Amino acid sequence: WRTTGGRYCSQCDAPKPARVHHCRHSGRCVLRLDHFCIFANTPIGAANHKHFLLWQLYQSLAAAEMARLCFCGLAVAVDQTQQRSSSGLSGAAARKARGDAVGQLVLLVLGLIVSLFTFAAPAFYLPGHVRRAMSNISAVEAAQGSSKEFDCGGRLRNLERVLGRRWLWLLPLGAPGLRTVLPLQTHKNHL
Repeated sequence: WRTTGGRYCSQCDAPKPARVHHCRHSGRCVLRLDHFCIFANTPIGAANHKHFLLWQLYQSLAAAEMARLCFCGLAVAVDQTQQRSSSGLSGAAARKARGDAVGQLVLLVLGLIVSLFTFAAPAFYLPGHVRRAMSNISAVEAAQGSSKEFDCGGRLRNLERVLGRRWLWLLPLGAPGLRTVLPLQTHKNHL
């Protein structure tokens, strides 16, 4: 295989082709390394970038739906609490109804807070990842100043390099032509 400009990874003791970068967290070289994801505990690169983008998208949508359901549940719970307070219950039945209502409200508020935080992180980072995918560059390449170097002739064509055929974009199926993690040599750690 070809090397570009004599690039060599001293940590892996192997030549580095174009667009390969060493991930210090995983201890291996990764084709089109974007970043190391602490949540997936793996480097995000050519082999799994599409799955990472879809994971962020689906997580954002699920968290937004959870927030909507918690908000609707909160509105219903508040309404039921007001109805119970005006129903004329007394004594132990009234205390139990109030306790149930407070417990329900606390759970719904906690669910709403968790869903908003769960939505915020991927929704904040997703546009940047999509923007870089539309330019066919990784975060590492963007930090090094690469911009038009890997352009395939337009945003949609660049997205196809990451997401595959357009009708498969939202399905978690691998993108064509993007093969695994380098190096091809066995790591010293795995001997």
